[in-house]
Amino acid sequence: MVSLTITTRGGEHLGMTAFGDPSADRLVLLCHPTPGAALDPEPVVTDRWGVQVVTVDRPGYGVSETVPEDRDWTIIDHARDLAEWVRAMERTADRISNARLDRYGVVGWGTGALLAAAVAAVDEKVDRLALVDPPAPARARRLAEAAVGAPGRVALGIDDATADLERHLGLGGRVDRMLEEAAMQGDVGVQHDARLFGDDAWLDQLRGLRAATRIWAGSETPWIEEQDARFWVDRIPGAEAVRVRDSGPLTIASAWSRILEHVAPNHGSVAEQLRDSGTVRLADVDPVEPERG
Repeated sequence: MVSLTITTRGGEHLGMTAFGDPSADRLVLLCHPTPGAALDPEPVVTDRWGVQVVTVDRPGYGVSETVPEDRDWTIIDHARDLAEWVRAMERTADRISNARLDRYGVVGWGTGALLAAAVAAVDEKVDRLALVDPPAPARARRLAEAAVGAPGRVALGIDDATADLERHLGLGGRVDRMLEEAAMQGDVGVQHDARLFGDDAWLDQLRGLRAATRIWAGSETPWIEEQDARFWVDRIPGAEAVRVRDSGPLTIASAWSRILEHVAPNHGSVAEQLRDSGTVRLADVDPVEPERG
């Protein structure tokens, strides 16, 4: 992983982490849940895919600076900051990537789906969008408020019985490291999320979203219900939903190869012989079926 900071238009510094193949022609922006920070859902898959994945920690998480409470800073403001950063990468000599950024994909995990959708709504360069276990906005704010003071695993609905932990070697440790990083400033990031997700003025912009959108919903994910996925399907033109059976709050790991197939098709145009062929790719263990109804 490569860790740097980026500067928003308002002058705040946000922590950024990149993983995957820095020579890939395809960039994917991953928006984390509440609480959360950078997480590679399945390194064995990511390293061989032909993609570079970037996570930018929201204010108050990791080393990301907070936004003053008296500043009117919305989800759309944050989305435009991220879109401008991608454009800056395209205009300047690359520091972490050789990717051609005429188009890129975005993934939103949990509450990060709100920011991911906002980025796709404001930036026409986003051609593919994946929302993983996305709560509807009203539920996202309640989840953030409930996460204040709660242990990270509890806030994400993860316990020792979470089946995804057994299916993916090292996932529990990666999740714990993510949560440790997320909590570097205590509950500041979670509190900021609760304020950020109270903004719903931007939702009308979803009607004009043109990115090919797919929604993954784990059948055992505790923080969403069927109507949450339906909220996004009803508002994003052409959006499709798939249900991941026997998967819970870590659906992003169980469905990661399928998510990459959507947001970074054709392995980022990196030929098989140029990808990391020395690493054995784990077989998919979760069945995914179309959402009915």
